[in-house]
Amino acid sequence: MFDERNRRLWKEIKPQGLKSYMFRWGIMKMGLVLFVAVGFISPLVDHGFSQSYFQSEGFINRLIVSAITSLLGGLYLAYSSWRELEKKYD
Repeated sequence: MFDERNRRLWKEIKPQGLKSYMFRWGIMKMGLVLFVAVGFISPLVDHGFSQSYFQSEGFINRLIVSAITSLLGGLYLAYSSWRELEKKYD
């Protein structure tokens, strides 16, 4: 039952193409979640709600690095997921 539902979803997703999947799933979903977690939640845990940290150069650098790595990580996850879905359902 679960596999049949996934097969139907794949038949809806595949015609939209890899680029669309990578943008929607990789960047907008996984990349954004990674960015929020690494860029904002992690510093809150490490430094608390210190306003001085959020105005520091270290925080800005962390945001830049986390934005780049989250984007690349999301794209990688989407691409590898697409390839696995092709193998499984095509």
